[in-house]
This record gives sequence, C-alpha cells and structure tokens, in this order.
Amino acid sequence: MRRYVSTVLQRMRPHIWIDIAQIHHKGSYLHPEHPNRILAIQERIQTWDPNSYVLHSPAFKLTLPDICAAEPWTMLEGDTYHTEATPELLRRGSEMIEESASVLAAGDTGCAFVLIRPPGHHAFQNQVAGFCHQNNAWLAAKQLQVRGLERITILDWDAHHGDGTEQCVRATRSPMIRFCSLHAFGRGIYPGTGKRQESEQILNIPFPIGTDSETYLRQFYSKVMPFVEDSDAIIVSAGYDGHEKDPMGLLRLKESTYTEMASALKEIGCPLLFLLEGGYRPDVLASCVEATLKPWLVLT
Repeated sequence: MRRYVSTVLQRMRPHIWIDIAQIHHKGSYLHPEHPNRILAIQERIQTWDPNSYVLHSPAFKLTLPDICAAEPWTMLEGDTYHTEATPELLRRGSEMIEESASVLAAGDTGCAFVLIRPPGHHAFQNQVAGFCHQNNAWLAAKQLQVRGLERITILDWDAHHGDGTEQCVRATRSPMIRFCSLHAFGRGIYPGTGKRQESEQILNIPFPIGTDSETYLRQFYSKVMPFVEDSDAIIVSAGYDGHEKDPMGLLRLKESTYTEMASALKEIGCPLLFLLEGGYRPDVLASCVEATLKPWLVLT
C-alpha cells in the first residue's frame, strides 16, 4: 500500500477519545491503575484550545444496575482487578478503538489518541495480566487492516515489555503486522520478557533501570525509526511509566522525549494511533499525553 505523505494530513487536528465512565473500573485506592489517571488527563485537556483538536466522548450511561453504589472489585490474577463495570467498559473501549480506526482509514486525521483504561499490552487472548484485560493494540491492528491499511507496526514505548502484544503478533505469523518495544529489563522487572531481538517481525530493545532520555533516543533513531518507516499505519502503545517522576522508577525519560518521538513518527506521514497504557502519577501522565500530542496541537 502507498505510504501517506500528504502535508495536509499531517496538519490536521488530532482526534481524541476519552470515556469518563472508565472511573467505574476502580479497585483499592492503593492500586496504581486507578481512576485519577483518566481524570487528570481530562482536566489537562480542558486547558487546551478547543479548536486545536476534535474530542470524542461517549455518553456517560451504563446499563449495569447500581453501578455507582458500593462498586465491589475482585482481584483476578496477580495485580489485575475486575469490577461489575469492567465488561461494559471494555466493550465501550473496543468501540472507541473501532471509531478511531475508521477516522484514520478515512483520512479525516493523521493522528488519533484513544485514552483508554484499563491498559492492554500484557493481555493475550482470554488471559488477563499486569492490570490488562484485553489487548487494545491488537484490536486496533485488526480494525485498521479491515479498513484497508495493510502493513501495521505496533510500537510500544511503555516502560514494561508488551508481552501480550508480542504473543498476539507472533501467533499470526504474518509479516504484515510487526511489533517493536522499548522497555526496562532486568531482574525483578515485570513481566520478565523482552530480551533484545531484531528480526523482520519483532524488535525488542531492553534498557537497564535508570536509562536516560539521551541513551533511549539514540536507540529510537538508530533502530526503531528504520523498523517503522515503511508502515501503512503505526499504533503506539503509549505508556508513560518510563518518565523520571513515575513511581515505577524504571527509566529517566522527560516529557520532551515523548514530543521528540511523536514528531519523528509524524514525519513518516502514515496514520498514527496512540493508545494509553501505563503511567501512574496522574499529573505527570497528563503532562506526557500533552507532550505526545504537542506536534499536532496549538497550545496556549
């Protein structure tokens, strides 16, 4: 398929999806994957010029009975919890992904960001893990292909290796969907996978704890950019737990790191779909989302 090179496409406003009903996916107040993550991003979006982006916000209606009552939660596997609202919110999240794929495939924008929770890159088939219930990046890849974008690359810049996404990509045995992950790696770092690998379909770039932005970006430019540059569409598993102020304490990246990577990806000219993954200090998370969209936004 022909690569997108239209400067008009590059200049179009980003389309953003956010569903505040996701606050009902709520476990212990001590759990890092909590509703304040999405609320902080919503608050930050409200400071932007409304003419600089297109906002998609599903109606705040849930059909589940007494959803706002006690909101009980259950720990399913390890540190992944489930609530009565979770199945409905996963369905709504899938719909946001489908809508974003349609908008990108139609050429209505060159950039879409689905602010979805819970995250997804550790989930595989029907297996929940690492806060994740369904693999959002994999769902997006299939939706984009259905709409005619054939060569899809999933780029995962969350601080944790996207093991679930890699398994999905490997299972297809299709060279048309590729996976690339930059992540912290070492003893005790979840999920324990992601050793360095460079092949036609899989690119894993592990970093030791404490890696700074300069070292990280050298690998991004020398390894990642050549890997993704011939894509018909790029899906970014946009996790921000690699930020220097994130409580995970894995990497030492700055907001400007995400702006620089997003700018480089924008120059490729193909549609970009960002999907929220990790990032567990809400104010920093909101700043990183803004930094990622900065190449498309006119911020005051």
